[in-house]
Amino acid sequence: MKKIIISLLLLFELLPFVQSQTVDSIKVDQAGDKIIIHYEILQSNEKQVFRISLSCFLSSGIKLEPKSISGDFGENVIGGKTDYMIVWDVLKDLEELQSAEFSVKAELIKGSLTKNAKKGRAKNKFYVQILRDSPPVLPGIRIGYSGAWGISLSYSGGQIKEINRYVDHGGSDITRRIVNYRKLQIHLFGGFSYAQLRIYGVNEDIRMFFGPNAGLILNIAKLSVSVDYSYFANNSLVTSGNKIDHSKVGFGIGVRF
Repeated sequence: MKKIIISLLLLFELLPFVQSQTVDSIKVDQAGDKIIIHYEILQSNEKQVFRISLSCFLSSGIKLEPKSISGDFGENVIGGKTDYMIVWDVLKDLEELQSAEFSVKAELIKGSLTKNAKKGRAKNKFYVQILRDSPPVLPGIRIGYSGAWGISLSYSGGQIKEINRYVDHGGSDITRRIVNYRKLQIHLFGGFSYAQLRIYGVNEDIRMFFGPNAGLILNIAKLSVSVDYSYFANNSLVTSGNKIDHSKVGFGIGVRF
């Protein structure tokens, strides 16, 4: 018996060819036995014509080219619209579908790239954030690139005068986009972090600690927000009085460009 159960649909980005506009604003819906994929060709115009193709990557790792599709696909997709749609009648091609990841490719076959498209395919994918780590509360900075895959680098530090110590944190992470819908993107990241404790005295004592780091980046339009957590297993970071901390939490806010 044919059936369709969509438990997880992942559509991270539309992948452009060399001669293409930037494509974004992706949304996937299910209507009965059909999957509806919405997308947008940014900064396109009515004088441009695109070749649009759809690929489906099954949970088994098999790549499938859907045949029973309709809507905005094929050789003659005109630019300039605010919303494009592809409808896939899944059960005409498969007995069942439980989960899948999609890729929509857009190739410019008529017309020329707009000025903004030529310049800015990486628009708003870089970000800078002001970071606050604790404990103890330390100022810092986070910078990175957040495409489908990306990288995040962070640093914070400061002197704790009441105990005559200097503490700094740092981290390096790989990011992966899990949501990409219009002006909203959500990225998960993971990597490693370090903490350095410098104790001033007759003989300066420097201690280093390392551990895993994980977090989340939320991008809305040009605003970028992050939260992360690091844990230094089997180590003691004495940061104030007799308090012993094995972890740190960071919060950042900044802009994309």
